Amino acid sequence: MHATRLALLLCLAACAPTTDGDPAPDPPDFDCSSLPDALPPESIVEGARAYKGLAFDADGDLFGSDGSSLIRTSSSGQWDVFLPGVGEVEGMTFLPGGDLVVTTSWDDGAMRRITPQGGVTALAEPGAYSVIAGPDAMLWAAGWEGAWRIDPDSGEVDTLLETGWDDPWSARTLAFSRSLKRLYIGTVDDQGRIFYLELDDDLEPVGGPQLFVSGVGNGWHDGLGMDVCGNLWAVDYESASLYRVSPDGEVDRMVDWSDDREQFGHGLTWGPETGGWRSDALYLPVPEAGNTVKEVVVGVPAFVP
Repeated sequence: MHATRLALLLCLAACAPTTDGDPAPDPPDFDCSSLPDALPPESIVEGARAYKGLAFDADGDLFGSDGSSLIRTSSSGQWDVFLPGVGEVEGMTFLPGGDLVVTTSWDDGAMRRITPQGGVTALAEPGAYSVIAGPDAMLWAAGWEGAWRIDPDSGEVDTLLETGWDDPWSARTLAFSRSLKRLYIGTVDDQGRIFYLELDDDLEPVGGPQLFVSGVGNGWHDGLGMDVCGNLWAVDYESASLYRVSPDGEVDRMVDWSDDREQFGHGLTWGPETGGWRSDALYLPVPEAGNTVKEVVVGVPAFVP
């Protein structure tokens, strides 16, 4: 189902911000009333490298780019070159079968699928910056020209949203709500807005984008994710900060790197429950500090669709 630029602009003019939040119940095994007001000091992950994205495989190894090669790192700091010559990949996600998908929004805009043995095939060229694996075994991606759903086997691309240079904002990153009734859209936008698409039971968009919240920084949402309590976490490049957004739209700046912008994390991924990582921590690539990776303990695990 397609959302045209006309529908986007009409909604921007007519749709008021929503604070309905996420109707999914809190998890029974986590106390969502105990989220911290401040975060402990962050730390650097020994041996790990990442450029604009990173991903964990089923064994709990961290994969990222050092600007040229894909580097695989364990939580103990042991690392090796998994695949050379890949370049400065941006988005990264693993498919259930163990294949890694990487994106590049510049140059040829290619999305590539990489097997555990290192085989590489071109998958699609939508010009995506970010990519996540959806609950439907499909890839969901976003970039300058919109948002797409991509069949990881055939490479077929379904356009969910179109944005462009003449539009007030463009798509950057994606995250599902816990109810799977919304697809949240982090943006490139000087008002720091996060939008969402309503989804039906088949994960098909219903109507155009609607405004969820403003003021989540003022520029580029390089990372976006949902925790088990229904909070969105976002990193914004322009303000060089990490934000937590509650289900009813309350925005809290949790980390501010504006005094040392080289420490800004250009993406975010929760640690897995395997491999010795912290499942209540975000792992962020820091390309301007040597493609290092930092751990930020946020005190709440990820929602995994």
